[in-house]
Amino acid sequence: MSKVVTVMVSAVVVQLFACAVSAQDAVVEGWPREIDTARGLVVLYQPQLDELEGPKMTARMAVSITPSGQSSPVFGAVWLDARIETDVDARTVEILEVEVPRARFPDATDEQQEEFAALLAREIPSWNMTLSLDRLSAMLEIVESRRMIAEGLDDTAPTIRFVNYAAILVSIDGDPQLREVEGSTTLKRSVW
Repeated sequence: MSKVVTVMVSAVVVQLFACAVSAQDAVVEGWPREIDTARGLVVLYQPQLDELEGPKMTARMAVSITPSGQSSPVFGAVWLDARIETDVDARTVEILEVEVPRARFPDATDEQQEEFAALLAREIPSWNMTLSLDRLSAMLEIVESRRMIAEGLDDTAPTIRFVNYAAILVSIDGDPQLREVEGSTTLKRSVW
């Protein structure tokens, strides 16, 4: 009889643990997030990591604001500077001390843009924002791979040559045979 009770209790404990884990995941992974304010409905989309150095994080996120009394949202982006606190055991990252240095709403008037930026700068620091540590690690991998790709990228502007005489387009049948131009170190001419 006691073995049956022990098995039933163990099954209940496993189910409760699974419910707690799935409830935690729902809270952590719940993007986008809707927040009602006195000025309207704000929808925050998952932050995109720009930089992470120690406990300091720089990120950006898409947002939409539906002002009170209106039905269509205004979409934009907000940049965040924040301090984070990591709980390795719970696999969560809490975003703390949030500052909003910049917000951009392309389809808004200048007055609306200032109003929305002020609303976000005032409201975002008071919102409880928690991310999954695994999701933040994946974002960090993307940032690092972009940084590595950018290191080998030569973004020097090409030299633009302007001539004020007509040019002629010559079609070549087959592969061109290139020959060095005398007196030039980099120019070649096509011979056919």
